[in-house]
Parts: sequence; C-alpha cells; structure tokens
Amino acid sequence: MDSLFKRALAYLLDLGLIMIVVSCISNSSINPQSEKYRELYANFSKLQTNYYEQQKNDIKTCNDLKEAIDDKKLTEQKYLDDYENLEKEELTEEEYNKKCLTIVSSYNDNKITKEEYNNKFNYYYQQLQRESSFTYILDVIVTLLYVVLFQKYTNGQTLGKKIMRLKVVPLQDGQLTYKQLLIRNIFLFSILYHLLMVFTSFVIPEKYFVLSSDILYLMDYFLSIAIVGTMFFNKQRRGLHDIIAKTRVALFDFGGNELEEKNFFSLKKKEDITPKKQNHKK
Repeated sequence: MDSLFKRALAYLLDLGLIMIVVSCISNSSINPQSEKYRELYANFSKLQTNYYEQQKNDIKTCNDLKEAIDDKKLTEQKYLDDYENLEKEELTEEEYNKKCLTIVSSYNDNKITKEEYNNKFNYYYQQLQRESSFTYILDVIVTLLYVVLFQKYTNGQTLGKKIMRLKVVPLQDGQLTYKQLLIRNIFLFSILYHLLMVFTSFVIPEKYFVLSSDILYLMDYFLSIAIVGTMFFNKQRRGLHDIIAKTRVALFDFGGNELEEKNFFSLKKKEDITPKKQNHKK
C-alpha cells in the first residue's frame, strides 16, 4: 500500500479523535456559549426557512392561499391556524372572502424583503461565529496538545500514525523540534484558519463579514489542495507543510525497518535499495 493512503487514513483517524474530544467538551455545560449559540442557530434557521418559503409562494388571492396550504408549500403555523379557524366558521361567501383576504394581506405584509433578509443573514452569521469562538479556540488547544506536545513526546507519532506505522522525522539528522511540529500542523489541521475566523468575527464589520469568511475558507481550501498536490509530485511524498517545516513522514514495516518510496504502488526496504551497475560496452 502506498504511504499516501496510509497517511490519509492516519490523518482521518487523528482528525476524528480531535473532533470527538472537542465535540464532547463544547456540547457540555463547560461551554459558556452553548445556549446562546443554540438560540441564535434556531432563529437563523427560521429566518432561512421563512424566506425560502416566501420565495416559492406567490399568494395574492384566496385560491392561492388554499393551493399553497393544500400543496404543503405554506407551513407557517400562524397562517395554517388562521385558515383552519376560517374554515370552521359559518360565513357567507362575502364574509368568507373578506376574512380570507385579510389573511392573505397579513401574509404579504409580513414578507421579508431581500434587503431585510440579507441584513438579518449577515447579523446572525457573524453572531454565530462569535458564539463559536469557544469551540474554535478549544479546537486549536486540543489540536496543539495532540499533534505538537503528544507527538513530540511519542517521537513523531500520533495514534493514527502509530496504527499506520508512520512517523514524522526531521529532514536532516537530529531530533524533531516543537517548532517543526507547530509549523507543519498549523497548515495541516487548519489551526490558522480557526484563529483568523475568531479574530475577524470581532473585527470585520457585519456587512463584510460573510465575504471575509468566504475568502478565509477558500484560502484554507486551496492550501489543503496545495498540500495534497505537492505530496503527489514529490519523491519523498513531502507536502507543502513538510517542505516548510523541513520534515518528512517515514513509513516502517512490522519489523521496524524504514521503507522507502519506489513508485506510487510499491515500497522497498530502505537498506535493500542499491544503485544498479551499468554495463559499459567495450
């Protein structure tokens, strides 16, 4: 199996472990922002649901209202209750139409304009990111403890790497340093992205925050692509993060012998690889 596959599996195992720890802590009573976050998220979801519902419902007459309810396009409980109560009343056709048009008018008066929606969307989105700052910072702390301190203590191995028989080693002879582990994992686990999201959520004006967060996301996304891409086109399978940190990931067999990349699908023991003698014609 090529070391890239093993590295991918090790990364997913480590990432999953970090996510489980962070999720357990952030969803507990330890998180001072959890209740506020849930409240904001519920209002944010309601805003989106109501707006998209209004976009697909063009209700101007009583027939439009009835069709929207029958087709289950209109789901706001207030209007469903008003219409149900109207159906129960014994009214003349004129009285019925008058009250029905009152419901239609109320529905249209309470419609959210596009500008109102955008303003509220920007507000809730930024507030949600601010109320996620505890989780973001917790994620950074847990990640650093695991991939820097723990990996230094275990001489370059996380639990995922240990299972896959991988180890981070310095490019040159010597001991793996905290600085090298910090540099390679800042990029690999989106630590910088999380810190910038927290910072910008309190600094960037509300109307520009969605754009700035999209830019940060794209930067992190393309950085991830660059890391994976350089691993494919590097003989030692060193990603951009390894190149900057001056490290590499070594693969070992069950006997503890280091294996060296031969090609994409085969590996040979490092000590078994010797240069072939060239036959010179006389």
